[in-house]
Amino acid sequence: MAACAACVNAAFRGERQAWQSGLAGTIPAVACFVLAGVLLFAATRRVFQSTAAGVCAAALFALNPNLLYLQSTPMTEPVFLPDDVRAPLLHRDVSSDTVDHSRSGAGFFSLAASLTRYEGWSLIPFLAVYFLIASQKNRVRNALIFGLIASIAPLYWMGHNWWYYGTFFEFYFGPYSAKGIYARDLAAGMARFPTDHDWAKSILYFRSAAQLAVGPVLLIAGCVGLAAAIIKRAFWPVIFLALPPVFYVLSMYSSGVPIFVPHLWPNGYYNTRYGLAVLPLLALGGGALVALARRESERSLALW
Repeated sequence: MAACAACVNAAFRGERQAWQSGLAGTIPAVACFVLAGVLLFAATRRVFQSTAAGVCAAALFALNPNLLYLQSTPMTEPVFLPDDVRAPLLHRDVSSDTVDHSRSGAGFFSLAASLTRYEGWSLIPFLAVYFLIASQKNRVRNALIFGLIASIAPLYWMGHNWWYYGTFFEFYFGPYSAKGIYARDLAAGMARFPTDHDWAKSILYFRSAAQLAVGPVLLIAGCVGLAAAIIKRAFWPVIFLALPPVFYVLSMYSSGVPIFVPHLWPNGYYNTRYGLAVLPLLALGGGALVALARRESERSLALW
């Protein structure tokens, strides 16, 4: 009995130390980072039918210094990443015999995304529309099944808010929400966020944060690659991965999420990590460039 008690005490000490040091939160973040890299490789390879494109996208994603730092911390962004990059894997699935598994898998991944971060909510309507448009059969049923699974998280959260606070949107409009805190700060004399209801500055500040997070070379090359991806009619994968960056721009415009960068007023670092939301999208663009270059070289070789 004494030995058992000692083992239990040692386990509790280890658990407490892991919690206090942050290691307990880092373990799932690292695991999700690895899973996101694997899924991004699989998605890019499927979209462009090129293993080289998948390797390029995964490398651009996994070797980013800022993401390597972020995935070593107990933050929610790395946990969200697998749910984000899973969406492009739906490419071609809805027209095959795997659609039944795809709609359920996408529903549970979207559910996980919505339980992790609010930008996961933005995936739900677009994925539902994708099933509705792209399915070869049972379009409405596929969209409904996906939507029912994915909507569990938002419905639960709004129900939780209604039960405890008497309103479904306490998390958004309540006194301790981002909007509520911002309103109190304004009343106390704080200057407005520079992006508050200003589309141009919202885009500028997010683009600046993205450039700091991924670097100017990948930002430019990735955008060129995305143009190539659109030319190759990879519309839906681009839309899916563009949703989180668009979500942040909209949040900055509505004053829900401020982002500060050192070279723009108020000249500091605040939520700058949100610029990493564009990394999977740009990595997909990098993969598109590799796929395009490889096809052109193979075509030139064949003509020669």
